[in-house]
Amino acid sequence: GVLLFGQGMKFEQSTFKDILAKAKTENKIIFMDAFTTWCGPCKLMDKNVFTKEEVGSYYNANFINSRFDMEKGEGLEIAKKYGVKAFPTYLFLNGDGEIVYRGTGYYEAPEFINIGKEAADPSKQVAMLKKKFDAGEKDPAFLKNFMKVFMFSEPELAEKAAVKYFEDKKGQPLSNEDFSYLFGIMKESSSPLFKIMEERKTEITQVIPEASYQGMVKNLKLNTIMKQAYHKETKK
Repeated sequence: GVLLFGQGMKFEQSTFKDILAKAKTENKIIFMDAFTTWCGPCKLMDKNVFTKEEVGSYYNANFINSRFDMEKGEGLEIAKKYGVKAFPTYLFLNGDGEIVYRGTGYYEAPEFINIGKEAADPSKQVAMLKKKFDAGEKDPAFLKNFMKVFMFSEPELAEKAAVKYFEDKKGQPLSNEDFSYLFGIMKESSSPLFKIMEERKTEITQVIPEASYQGMVKNLKLNTIMKQAYHKETKK
């Protein structure tokens, strides 16, 4: 079913799976408001922006609008899957659940409509991000978003961005978020990120026990052996 705000945005009241299916069938992008109940800017977006007629007419026509509380129900999984750490986060997803665009924070109606226009613009989407990356964009915030976007869809690309990102962090302590990228992207010990894990051992073992660290190292090494032992072409 659909929830109506005056003539503002209409939000789908169904499961994430159904919303994805609908996006596929209608060949539309999903807009997702990833909120929490305690977040001030989320409440303001709700009150001042989502309710506006001009916002509704743009978003209702161009997207399948959905909203999930990141701290309950399906929201917990969604937050984990897309690395949602700040609120509100706006995820624009295709029917396969891949991120095509992402935004965060409070926006007045005109800017918020603008975000929607960028998200709907293929040149601003994934292809544009790749172009910027290939052109040597090194901004940490850009690289972080890039890793988020490609972590699941194109892990090799995310890894390249991660190498750049962590190079830049030499000599600086890493945040928990940094570690989540490091471990989320690194799949085997042959990864260039493995060196970072070794260099940062003291830091990492302050957060996790030495035994867990050794366990991770072992798994990453096993993954490398598995990968090298498997022939992609012959499938042997």
